[in-house]
Amino acid sequence: MEGHLSASLNSSNSDVKSCISRICGSLQPGSPALKNLFYIPEKSCYFNASYGNVPTPVMHAQWNLQVACETDPQSWMLGRVALKLRNVRQRLAQYTGAETRDLVLVENCSSGVNAVLRSLVLKSGSTLIHLSTAYGVVKNCMAHVASVAGARVVEVPVEFHGAGSAPCGEGGVPLQEAVANTISRLQLSGASVALACFDHIASCPGALMPVMELAATCKRLGVPVMLDGAHVLGQLPVNLKSLEAAGVQYWVSDAHKWLFAPKGSAVLWVTRDSQDSVKPAALGAAVCSGASTANFDPAALAGLSDFEIRFQYTGTRDYTPMAAVAAALDFRESIGESAIIGYNHGMAVWAQRYLAELWGTECLLPDSSTCAMAHVRLPGVRSRRAADALSRLLRLKHGIHVMLFGLPDPRGGTAYWARPCFQVYVQHDDVVALGAAVLEEAPLASAAAAAWAWRRAALGGDGGPLLPVPAAAASEPLGISAARAADPGAGAGHAGSPDSVLLSHMSGSPRFHSP
Repeated sequence: MEGHLSASLNSSNSDVKSCISRICGSLQPGSPALKNLFYIPEKSCYFNASYGNVPTPVMHAQWNLQVACETDPQSWMLGRVALKLRNVRQRLAQYTGAETRDLVLVENCSSGVNAVLRSLVLKSGSTLIHLSTAYGVVKNCMAHVASVAGARVVEVPVEFHGAGSAPCGEGGVPLQEAVANTISRLQLSGASVALACFDHIASCPGALMPVMELAATCKRLGVPVMLDGAHVLGQLPVNLKSLEAAGVQYWVSDAHKWLFAPKGSAVLWVTRDSQDSVKPAALGAAVCSGASTANFDPAALAGLSDFEIRFQYTGTRDYTPMAAVAAALDFRESIGESAIIGYNHGMAVWAQRYLAELWGTECLLPDSSTCAMAHVRLPGVRSRRAADALSRLLRLKHGIHVMLFGLPDPRGGTAYWARPCFQVYVQHDDVVALGAAVLEEAPLASAAAAAWAWRRAALGGDGGPLLPVPAAAASEPLGISAARAADPGAGAGHAGSPDSVLLSHMSGSPRFHSP
């Protein structure tokens, strides 16, 4: 397959598109043949999470772009890649309902967020707002730019009450009402709210937020809005013109998480009247300073706005992840956009109901707040240590990669949840395997957490390792090898101790071996 792909994709853009269509056109989401186009180890369950997976046709397309660069680096950097990136931006604009000149390519959402926040003119008394669900990069960057200017950051709490209820503000009020109350209170105190940042789809939990209502609220109160859409491209249809009409000025999204593009590709969209001050996090060469652009192919710059030019070239780097977005879009078109999004959403809705019933727990969110990420309360897991142990057991013993996390429980304490994410290569059997593995390992994970607490109380210190798994096994990317599983290591625990029981349990044959 790989040799065939490499030969077939070593050609023009149109030939690449026809080749991808020929390879993938008859494949259905969830089929074994489609899963075979991804580098996913046999018998492993990868519930698509932070980084996504790139299908082999897109990888080969990127490799050919890298060859094109190395064949003639001078012409590639000074013009050829720019023409390819312009084509990508045109296609992404069509995909997102935007104008091409308002959309630029960046390495990741972190770069896009930095570009926007560093463009703000803040002063003492300025205020930035974000939700408590904001990603760490957003919180950190907001805190930094505010501290430099003597401004401040205000967080609006988001609550998740579980039992299939939508995210809300403090005390159960609608989220847009909580935001409106916060902004009004700040404005009455004389503060200037310079920007409000909201998740389009949050990360943990992966809830679809009421962004149209939030944007409209801020527009009414005169507050600019940035949406962190890191998880949106490829997971949820989006129309940026509609978001602009609602009151959104800035929107960023990664292409590697759900769109099937290589890592190092993302989108920054800015409304026309906000573009003048927005510059890339890394300022480029002549095209960014206004100096001579004689070295660049005139065709690479023809018809571009200053905003587009600033982001087109940010120094010598690998631009092929961005250029390969075209192949990712070809891949999606060959399968069918609605088929992909419909399958992933349908799997998420079914899986959270199935797992909640199997585990005797509950779903976190309603279907209306669920895209392709399911959220189910874990059975019998009542501490972060137990959740960490369960995550490790699932990965090392069963080859299951899934996010586990905690949220404040409105009934008191912390509730722990699984966030299986669904992409076209995830099948029903994967969900069944996850369900069974959690039922098998959750009691052991709780025992491991209790053993750790016992060691810490009895022996002092940090309690030692949570699970007595040999370091070599823990570092193996695909699980515990048969040889290591048969001899998990002497000295990790004495006979009769909690550790020895855990070691005995973990010494069974794994579901798969490292290649």
